[in-house]
Amino acid sequence: MTFDDLPTLRAVPTVTAAQMAEVDRITAQDLHIPVEILMEDASRQIAVAARAFLGGSVSGKRIVGLVGTGNNGGDTAGALRHLIGWGARVAAEVAAPQERAHEITRVQIGRLLLVTASPVAVVHYASQSGTRDLEARAAATVTLALPKTGLLRPEASPYVGTLLLADVGIPHAAFSRIGVNTSRLFERGDLVRILPP
Repeated sequence: MTFDDLPTLRAVPTVTAAQMAEVDRITAQDLHIPVEILMEDASRQIAVAARAFLGGSVSGKRIVGLVGTGNNGGDTAGALRHLIGWGARVAAEVAAPQERAHEITRVQIGRLLLVTASPVAVVHYASQSGTRDLEARAAATVTLALPKTGLLRPEASPYVGTLLLADVGIPHAAFSRIGVNTSRLFERGDLVRILPP
């Protein structure tokens, strides 16, 4: 599957960071769906998006993931683990020493290191190798569950690139509690491309 094969949407609801934090809390505490489950879904969706971006196959390709200390860093480490299974050569650039990362992110980094006995997975800590000169603009961005409000602003478009929206298993009931209807959002697929308005 490539980006062109993905279903498209032109209008989607958005949330603020505070609203998304509340949805995460509702999902974990009230609906009893742990963060670990959501992270596994997110990790897989990010890996699927990477494979689609690279034309449908990652076999033999080198993929570098930027791993922060929060839950998104855990999503990235988990995605790299999936990509190894699909034949990619991966490297994780970890933003800080592992002890500063959230516990769940440390677990994902550990799993990444355990999945292979070969030097396919390489983990570098920023303090070991210095800063990287990376292009500030993304070719594509994967947003999870719903996009944050800023991602759909016209001025963000050159920095976001192609915007993909991934279903990570947050129930509609969690969003309905904050007044957002997501009931038909993923009816054509669990990874969709958001078109500009």
